[in-house]
Amino acid sequence: MIRVLRAFWLAYRGHRKQRDLAGVPYIRHLVRVAWIAYGLTGKPEAAVVGLLHDLYEDVGWTPRVVRWFGGATDMRVWALTRAHGGGEDYGDYIAQIQRARDPVVAAVKIADLLDNTRPGRLPKCRSYAEESDRQNRINKYLQALTNLLLTRCWQGSESGRYEPTAEADPA
Repeated sequence: MIRVLRAFWLAYRGHRKQRDLAGVPYIRHLVRVAWIAYGLTGKPEAAVVGLLHDLYEDVGWTPRVVRWFGGATDMRVWALTRAHGGGEDYGDYIAQIQRARDPVVAAVKIADLLDNTRPGRLPKCRSYAEESDRQNRINKYLQALTNLLLTRCWQGSESGRYEPTAEADPA
């Protein structure tokens, strides 16, 4: 539990002045992602990574900041970081997440995409061009979500949570 609280504190510290596209404090998005990822996996580590997943990309902090959480957490946050030094294609970014073959990384990205496509997450549009951009963004997120769900080896468990098959989780 202390790891989740520490992750929340670090996420809040890093994103405290940031707002999402709808003008809402960004920390709310991170909390929702953490909650969904934890629900998918039942692992507190998924909540920790969900809270921290945008630190490197949006805040520009280095992996040194996440060192307290340990190497696995750092590697997971890094795997979820887009554009490691350049402007990469979104499809390549999703493929990077798939290649990580880590159920926590997959759960956090799925949670992120679910939250990003929920009604009310994107701002109300004032013009046709804005609506077109909004719809393109939603379509991009839904395509990525579909790709992750279809290419990950997820199966239902007796607990009602989704867990990877042995093939997807070599550990």
